[in-house]
Amino acid sequence: MDKYLKLLCCLLCLGLLSGCQTMGTAYMPVSEMEKFQSLNPEKRAMNDVRVRWEIVEDVVKHCARTVGMGLEQSYMTPPQGCATWSKARQACTIYTPRVTTHTVLGHELRHCFEGHFHR
Repeated sequence: MDKYLKLLCCLLCLGLLSGCQTMGTAYMPVSEMEKFQSLNPEKRAMNDVRVRWEIVEDVVKHCARTVGMGLEQSYMTPPQGCATWSKARQACTIYTPRVTTHTVLGHELRHCFEGHFHR
C-alpha cells in the first residue's frame, strides 16, 4: 500500500504544474508567434484530456501560488497564464485573466497535451 501512495504522490508532483512567464503583461516574446513542431501522440504527456478554462482576478498571484513561486519573483516576470494537469485523471485546467489573447490560451493548451515543453 505504501508503494502505491508514493507512486501517486510522484505522479502528482511530476505532472501537475506549469506557470508561463513573460516580461510584463503587454510584451509577447516573438518566440510565441513562431511555429513549432508538435510531439507525436506517443510522446505527449496526454492525448485524450479534459480541459477547463478558469478566469482568475489576479493571474500573477494565482499562478505564483499554483506553481510554488515567490510573489517577488512572479512580479519580476509576470505570467500571463498558467496550466495545471494530471496525467492520472487526464485533466487540465488553464488559468488566465478575463482579458487575454489567443496566443496565451493556445500556449497554455499546449501544456495540457505536452506538459513541460519549455525545457
